[in-house]
Amino acid sequence: MIVPVALDYCYGTEARAEAFIRFGKPLSRAELGATRPEVHHRLETELEATLEALSHDVAHRRLDQFKTLAKGRAGMGGLYAVLQRIVAMMKGQEYEPRHARR
Repeated sequence: MIVPVALDYCYGTEARAEAFIRFGKPLSRAELGATRPEVHHRLETELEATLEALSHDVAHRRLDQFKTLAKGRAGMGGLYAVLQRIVAMMKGQEYEPRHARR
């Protein structure tokens, strides 16, 4: 069994990058083909399709298609974060360090 795996490492709305992973359709040995060129072509086609689907979802921020495995800190920190807190307090709003709500 072979499973195509696509990775996308990009910067979204936060200062730190996000990593996205998409697993493609599992392929049995019989589905790959008989000759080396057939196997190569099938693997290339399946991996390309998996990467295209991943890239589309990431570019359109379709985050409901993904499961979060680990989260880092949000926001910028430092003086900028202090100013954000003051502005939120003056507006009577809750401080939200993320640049975009998900």
